[in-house]
Amino acid sequence: MPRQTLSFTFDASNHPVNAFAIQADDGKWVIVDAPGKVGVPDADFADEMVEQLALHHVPLESISLILITHGHPDHYCAAAALRNRHHVLAPVMIHEADAGYAREGKPAPVVPVAEGPLAGIAKQVAERLGGITGFTPCVPDIVLQGEENHSLAAYGLPEVYVVYTPGHTAGSVSVVLDDTAIIGDLLFGKGGLGGNQIDPMFHIFLQEPAKVRDNFPKLPKTKLRNKARTSVQKLLDAGVKTLMGGHGGPWTAQSVRALLTETQ
Repeated sequence: MPRQTLSFTFDASNHPVNAFAIQADDGKWVIVDAPGKVGVPDADFADEMVEQLALHHVPLESISLILITHGHPDHYCAAAALRNRHHVLAPVMIHEADAGYAREGKPAPVVPVAEGPLAGIAKQVAERLGGITGFTPCVPDIVLQGEENHSLAAYGLPEVYVVYTPGHTAGSVSVVLDDTAIIGDLLFGKGGLGGNQIDPMFHIFLQEPAKVRDNFPKLPKTKLRNKARTSVQKLLDAGVKTLMGGHGGPWTAQSVRALLTETQ
């Protein structure tokens, strides 16, 4: 029987961001992402998450882990408020490649790769994010290392594992349970910020390449997408049939395969 997985949608910086909760064998819960928003107190998002958890009869003391899919503030900022304001003592987990940025309250570096009408918006947002400081830090308790899979058996989820899926950021990870994957921002709702939920696209921001000043924007968009493409293919090869994103989704494996074909 598929595990009970709850999804919550928040309005972060004028675009919806999703968070998730997975029920473990012992009745406890693993939370995936703790959204925040530029210019809005993180306590507000933590309060909203607590309210939504209560509506689904998830007591805060039953939370055993908060897993952050990547080091961007709209996915990690509320983690500190959950601990300090609501006394959620669950450890916070993130990959080593993004841990330093979350620890300092900064966004992991990305470059805008949108084309067409979204290109100007993506550039403006990237410049704005690069100049913003003062995000609430997310201090991780558990830092995932390397490219291997990490089991969540210690949290009552013996068949669930964390997969290293870089592409949006260097430290992006996905959570695979049964034939479903929670993928953070590996993919994005087509149409960009606030875009439709149905069709996937590659994110308008992708992992900053090494020596970005020398290589970008000379690198073609297809090359910049290579890491994300490889990560998406890894999930499909693992038998994932449904991909649940941080912005938009869920998406079927069929629609994601079509995206890979269209963007070759």
